[in-house]
Amino acid sequence: MSVAQDGVLGRPKAEWTPSRDSYLVELFIEQHNCGRTAYNEFKNEVIKSVTRDFNKKFGMNLEENQIKNRYNVMKKDYGVVKTLLGHTGFHWDETRQMVVADDKVWDSYIGVHNILNLQLY
Repeated sequence: MSVAQDGVLGRPKAEWTPSRDSYLVELFIEQHNCGRTAYNEFKNEVIKSVTRDFNKKFGMNLEENQIKNRYNVMKKDYGVVKTLLGHTGFHWDETRQMVVADDKVWDSYIGVHNILNLQLY
């Protein structure tokens, strides 16, 4: 996959793929295991290092804020998945790489947590 142009800022827009996400997670885990965190956040030098290693592997030229933004999105998604899996009836489908549950379970969860049903346009 190539890097698309972001018309607003004129910088490369990252196209995130499962292999890129996986490598990014690997890099952050490696940094965490080396103790390069402060107050459960990565130090600025870690973001620089991860950005450099990521760009080198994929021949890209992403900026540090793009890497940090992707990390924050993945962290938020992890929180959602972890929350769902903490409720009875939700399970992880390894094949589809997603949280699954019966319709009854979803309906109950949505009702209890006042989640709005969104219509797709």
